[in-house]
Amino acid sequence: MVLVFGCTSTPPKPSAGTETPTPTPAQSAPASGEPSQSSSGPATVEPSTAPQATSAPTPQATGVAAEVVAPGTLTVCTALVGAPATSTDDTGQLVGYNVAYATELASRLGLTPVIQQVDFSALLPMLQAHTCDISVASQNITAERSAQVSLIPYTQAKEGFPVVVQDNNPLKIKNLGDLCGLEVSAADGTTNVDQVKGTGDFVGQGLNDACAADGKDAITLRTFPSESDAVQALLDGSVAAYLGNSNYAAEYPGEIQTSTAVLPGTHQGIGVALDHPALNGAVQAALAAMISDGTYLNILSQYVLSQSLDNISIIP
Repeated sequence: MVLVFGCTSTPPKPSAGTETPTPTPAQSAPASGEPSQSSSGPATVEPSTAPQATSAPTPQATGVAAEVVAPGTLTVCTALVGAPATSTDDTGQLVGYNVAYATELASRLGLTPVIQQVDFSALLPMLQAHTCDISVASQNITAERSAQVSLIPYTQAKEGFPVVVQDNNPLKIKNLGDLCGLEVSAADGTTNVDQVKGTGDFVGQGLNDACAADGKDAITLRTFPSESDAVQALLDGSVAAYLGNSNYAAEYPGEIQTSTAVLPGTHQGIGVALDHPALNGAVQAALAAMISDGTYLNILSQYVLSQSLDNISIIP
């Protein structure tokens, strides 16, 4: 099994005007069926009696094989949402339960996984453009996203994610209302952006809607291409809080920590293009088999603490 990490692109097509050279046939006696020259009269054509070769029709791929980007492979897009879901190790290789789930799914479909790292905001467009076969990137399932791609539930944040603040919580952020009037960070394309602005599935229910109802100043939101960039803004002290993967707090002890303010719980889904029903069905069946035979929990338990399994697992 071969894993290709990092963002890849479609192989280049031949440049315009490039042609394949046609070999020049060697000079030889005329083949049967070609005009033959005779000194005693005009050229004559003798009909060929050799059977004409016919090429067999090329079989058309069907089912999953007809829907994947490249034959024999499952092209998976993921994003660096942070440990334990997707991060990089000391060698720069992608690791986490998203990578492990993607690899296992490919194996069960009889395909070789090709895993691409992309910006979170690019996941939906790349699925729709069929640049990726599936996405395994902890995308929260929302009505807005589900209208664009199919999202198969596979993980959750049952209790939600705590808001991450500076160490010792100097601004005393204890609930979501305490964020009003402050500057916070989040990654582009995440539902945390919608939660603040009151857009997407949070129309009329955003944090800024609540701030306005309480007569408080709105939250100033700064967005970044990746979760790690959004966390860095908190580490730099340029924002008061970070909305996203609270597990980052464990990576920077003494610098940042979680607060008692908690975002609503969510379910995450594996993305598949809406016009790829065979692949969608195959992924759902493979995931169900992984849950049934214990592989799903076995993978998850390798990356999260036992007390967190119930919060992340979708198994009742």
